[in-house]
Amino acid sequence: MRRHLVFLHYDPEGHVDTAVLHTLRGFRPHVEKIFVVVNGFLDDESRQRLDSVADEVMERENVGFDIGAYRAALGRIGYSELSQYDELLLVNYTFFGPVGSFDDLFERMDASPVDFWGMTDHIAVTPHPILGVGTMPQHLQSYWLAIRNRMFTAPEFREYWSGLKNANSYHDVIVKFETEFTQHFADRGFTWEAAYSHERYGTLNASMEAPLALLDDGCPMFKRRIYFHDAVDRDHTGVAAAEVTRRALELGYPRAELIDGIYRRTPSRQLSTAMDAYLMVPEPSNESSAHDQAGANVVEGEFWKAWLGEGQDVFGESGVVFRAGADFDTDAASATMRAARERALNVALRQSAEVLAAIDRDEHLGFVVPLVEHRSTDVLGNGYGKYVFQIGELADLLGIRAPLELDAPLTPVFGISVLRAEAFADLPARIAAAGGWDSVAASVGGDAALSEMLDLLAADIARTSGFITAQAATPFQMRVSHAMLEQKFSRLASRFGPGPKAPFEGTLRANTPRAVVARWVKSRSPETAARIASLERTAKDAAKGSLNSLRQVAKRVVGR
Repeated sequence: MRRHLVFLHYDPEGHVDTAVLHTLRGFRPHVEKIFVVVNGFLDDESRQRLDSVADEVMERENVGFDIGAYRAALGRIGYSELSQYDELLLVNYTFFGPVGSFDDLFERMDASPVDFWGMTDHIAVTPHPILGVGTMPQHLQSYWLAIRNRMFTAPEFREYWSGLKNANSYHDVIVKFETEFTQHFADRGFTWEAAYSHERYGTLNASMEAPLALLDDGCPMFKRRIYFHDAVDRDHTGVAAAEVTRRALELGYPRAELIDGIYRRTPSRQLSTAMDAYLMVPEPSNESSAHDQAGANVVEGEFWKAWLGEGQDVFGESGVVFRAGADFDTDAASATMRAARERALNVALRQSAEVLAAIDRDEHLGFVVPLVEHRSTDVLGNGYGKYVFQIGELADLLGIRAPLELDAPLTPVFGISVLRAEAFADLPARIAAAGGWDSVAASVGGDAALSEMLDLLAADIARTSGFITAQAATPFQMRVSHAMLEQKFSRLASRFGPGPKAPFEGTLRANTPRAVVARWVKSRSPETAARIASLERTAKDAAKGSLNSLRQVAKRVVGR
């Protein structure tokens, strides 16, 4: 079958990752022409990359989303040219593939006597999840649409594209194009099929809710969104990104392409979790009570200023530095704190041979921190603590890639961590470009503040260079931490009842005394409840305004 591929690509920075190149190379044995339409622009390197695998690359103004891109591509190619082909593929960049190859998929679908087909479909939903009224019809998902000659040479096909209005948002694409395309042409007598129908998987959206089952059934792709979609939402559908990763790698998808395809959009902890980046080290023995530092370059005390402010060679010849952490007052610290620090030292500095071996094995491992345990800590869930209003500005100043973690950045415990030189190679230049250590430190509140903030951003500094972060722990330490997490989650969940919580499903009903009273007042006197809510909003707005004023004053005081 003669095929013509139209492949849509978009990246706000004009970048083409190696996963896209892998996809296009996977199509090459099955298509005669590869036409890439780019919404926006391409940097020079990315343009060269696409030119090496595509027959034609078209850059266009980023208007109309998928609708505008496909219409522009069809106009450039021309229906006379297309009429020579048996099948037109409209495919976008939002998936990873092929896993293995596309061979079996095309062989199977070539035998299907339909007018158009897709990789996966979405079940009909009432009410419409975006419009709120009516029904969203069952439809092929628009990241992959294969259209046969009888349909794309029909007058109805030209009329459809000439009359379809450009999308102005992501939701607009779904409402105007994705959810309507299938029904529109089915109503006009064209037949269709999903290569991997939802009926087999019992879900609304198998591409997001059943990726493992799809891979096991031979589906040669998995969605990129799995790696940056809300992790808790994924959990409620039973999907763990790490499981998808492991299965895809087992089936032959290249790990380097996967990392290159996700690190630019995925927060550091979510990236680490998705890549199953946990480093299990042996339990400490009596012999390892002393520092096992053979071959390791160890820096004690202040680290960031010594390297970035004073120019010390912290990495040495090995290209790896082990941080023993900032100065620690053993006498003043509690027994709990001393024990936590000992555990951190045991899994990092005192296991240097294990850590070095892990870094040697994995060219993408750039940063190692001790496990942040679910006990005796206020780090988890506390985000960036006192630096919450400054961390984003520092990240922007240093060119650290967004998005940052919202709740629990991967941060060194007591400053104890292991850094690979390549993962942080750009940082001195970034500091210099921002005015140098002294200037940057003065803007954020001093040397100590800048050092603490760099600890909070370290995993994202490594991620900006394409490296992942691993948490190191012993098996027993991991079990203890997980057991405490189970207890905490059970205590919290018992207050809200079973099942997924809003905004994922249903209404969140807290059983705190205040919430119980509020529901009782609303049931007896909705007017009174509405007035109380109005007063609360007024008070919150006033408090927010005062807080913003204080921030502005604080900025002026520190000279920002």
